[in-house]
Order: sequence, then C-alpha cells, then structure tokens
Amino acid sequence: MKIELIKKIDVFKIIFIGEIEFFNDSPYNDLFKDFNTKEELEGYLNEKLPKKAVENIIGKLEKLGVIKNNDIVYKDIFPNKEYGKYELLIYENDEKLPFKYKNKKISRLKPTSENTHSKIVCDKDFIFQVKDKTNKEFVVKFIEKHKAIKEFNGKEDLKIIYDGEWKYSINEKIYETQDIDFNLIFDNWDINTNRIKVKFEETDETDKKNFYTSFIIEKKEIENYGIFKIKAENIPIIPADEKEAFKWVMFFLAKEIQELDRYIDKTELEHLFYDIIDRYEILKLFKLRFDIDMILKTLRKNKKLYFLVKTPLDVYPFEKNFAKERIIIQHLDDFKEFCKIKNLIIVDRYVNTLRHFKILREILNKLENPKTFIITQKPFKDKEKKDIDKIIEELGVKIIIKEKKDIPHQRWWIVDNKFYETGNSLDGIHKTSFNLYEKEEAFNISKGLQDIVEELKCEK
Repeated sequence: MKIELIKKIDVFKIIFIGEIEFFNDSPYNDLFKDFNTKEELEGYLNEKLPKKAVENIIGKLEKLGVIKNNDIVYKDIFPNKEYGKYELLIYENDEKLPFKYKNKKISRLKPTSENTHSKIVCDKDFIFQVKDKTNKEFVVKFIEKHKAIKEFNGKEDLKIIYDGEWKYSINEKIYETQDIDFNLIFDNWDINTNRIKVKFEETDETDKKNFYTSFIIEKKEIENYGIFKIKAENIPIIPADEKEAFKWVMFFLAKEIQELDRYIDKTELEHLFYDIIDRYEILKLFKLRFDIDMILKTLRKNKKLYFLVKTPLDVYPFEKNFAKERIIIQHLDDFKEFCKIKNLIIVDRYVNTLRHFKILREILNKLENPKTFIITQKPFKDKEKKDIDKIIEELGVKIIIKEKKDIPHQRWWIVDNKFYETGNSLDGIHKTSFNLYEKEEAFNISKGLQDIVEELKCEK
C-alpha cells in the first residue's frame, strides 16, 4: 500500500542581520573524539604545545560554547559562529503539520567573525519562523530587530508519503513525521480490517479479483494538514456490507460456471458457492448463505449461465441426497469417529496454505497418522512453502500437486476406500459434516475424481 499526499507550499526569502551557528566538518572533530572533559584535552595539548597556546585554544573553545562547565559538549559536529548579513530561504506551510516553517537554504551576504555591537534586541517574530530542529547544517541564533525583510519567492511541492511508514519530502529530501490516521484520508475506512469499504460497482475487474484498488483524489482536506491531492496505490478494500459481499461471490461464481461450461445441478452449485467463500478470507467476514432464488435472479443478466443452472432444476426439481451415513464434526476430537484408519486420501484444491497444514497436523495426530495422500494446488503463498514442506516431512504425507481445473470442486476424504464428501476445507473442518457415498455415486457427483483415484493406484 502506497499513499502520496501532495500540495503546494510557499517559499519565502528573508534577508536579515544576525548571528548564525554553522555545523560542518572540522579538524577539531578528530581532536575531540578521544576526550570528554576540559582537563583531558588540556593534558593532551600541554604535551604538544606551549602553555600560552593551550590557554588560547581552550579560551576560544569556551567562548564558542564547545566547552561548557568543563565538559566537551560537541563530539561529532563543530559549531562555527558568524555574525553578519544573510539571505535565508524558508518553507511556509498553511497548516501546522507536518511543520509550519522549515529552513531551505542560507547564503552569506556579508559575514564577519563576531558581533561587536552591544544591546541588540532579537526580533521574536522572525526568529520564530527560522527555528528548525530538523536542520543539521546551521541554526539562526538571533535576528536583529528591524533588520530583516521577508519576500515571497515561489512555491514547491510538499509530499507526505506512506510506504509502510510515514515520512514527508520536499525537494527530494526525506524527513520523518508522525503517523496520520487513515480515517482522516479515506472515507469509509474500516478500522477492524484496515480496508476501505466499497460497493461492488465502484471497482474494476482487477480490483474485484484482488480486493485492492488504486485511485486519485484531486482535492481532500485533512484535519491539521490542509488540502491535498491524494494518489493511492494498492489500497486494500472490503465489500461495504453483506449485500455487496454477495455480489462479489456471484462475480466469482459466474466465472466458475463459465469455465465449467456445462449443466450444474443445485448440489454442485452450492459447493461452488461455499468454495468461493472459503477461498477468500474477506468474504468469510460476512454471514453469506446459499440462496438459489437470489443466484438465479442475478444470473438472469447472462442468459447462457442462467440456462446452465436453471435447466437441471427444471428437469429434476428435487433435492439430491444419496449419502449412506453422515458424521458430524463439532470439534477436532470428533475425528475419533474415523477409527483405526490405515489409508487416507484428501482431495481438496484449497489445502495450500500454512494454516491448513497446521490444522492437518492436529487432525492426523488425532487419527494416529495414517498413510496420507493429499491432492491439491501449489502453495498459495511462495513465502510459506518452506514451512509447509517442514510439516509435510514431519507427517510423512504425500502431496500431489495439480492444476485447479484438474481437481474436483467438491472436497473428498477417501478413508480406507470409503468416499466421504465434506463442505468445508481444513480451516472450517472443526465444524462440518462428512457424508458417505458409494464409489460410483461419488464419481458421478465429481467429474475427475475417478481419474485421480486411478492415478493414485499407481502411486501406492
């Protein structure tokens, strides 16, 4: 996620008479690095120089403020005070954040070694504008009253940037800044998920697939920061409510039906529906339920897809349930119902995340680690593969990687040649049911399952 907040700020030129303390590289830095006190430095210098010379050096350093209360207070930078006439460019922001005033550049017009005047009065208004704690090059110590003028000198871009952390930039220089609440930048920001709530119609196809969006806001006022142009890239999004989330499911469901390009009965359609919800973590945050009437109503916009779903309902408008028995799982301990398993085959295209494999480890331990084959896709995240491989090696399971299109939509657990179909992948396996089917019926329900079983005979 990357955000750029951009606006114009003013640049002013101040010409003044006053005192500057410059910080720059000095040969004195090497001298000071080994000493912390005046006595340590004097002891070293007395070995190298006459006593009068040492007194002059120490006196000069005390006058410059390098030595205070017998301590050396400047270790890495050496201050060089000047007095004279200067030209200073400053940035002036219309709001207090991330700054109100900031130094840009200083030029010497007529410097001298020191101030010889007495009873000079500092101009408080100007000195306030030129103070800049982030400036590591110089400090304006004071400006003489009535000896300064200020002129407008143009505009430059201020960019406040978020790229994992907040910072701001002027003239290609980067500075640290405090965090900005995303609520101040984006309307409908969801603090629970750190995503923008959006309507389905507000996103393009790429946004819909990835649940990320990019956009530009030409003008947005942000409290305490002013008015900015906002460039937002790869901002995470979430459906605005359950109604919008259902549209997302239908978007993916329509693509599944189009890819299958064949008749789909109600049972398979329900599997496809919940597969999609299981696949996208964001959709699990909503209480979405399979509703055949709503699905048909939505599919009416595409006559072909509507026909592929509606026709099987018209030809056989009854519920299909050929399960011989059902095992209810309400807790991982309930897997004891599958007692003394020797061979287990899991056909599930979504057992491809580290979280799934951690749950698999718990289940197989409950089942006393039967010989296990898993037919699934490659790991969803490449960065998780190493940890997944460790669990696979620990459990001694055999993973067979296939393309998504070659794995049935339904999830099957083949337990010692008994075919159980379940509605949930491993992340929801603690609250699900397993329905037992005859082998032939299982093959009829899931196209491609028979080919997988035949292939596994060779693997064994």
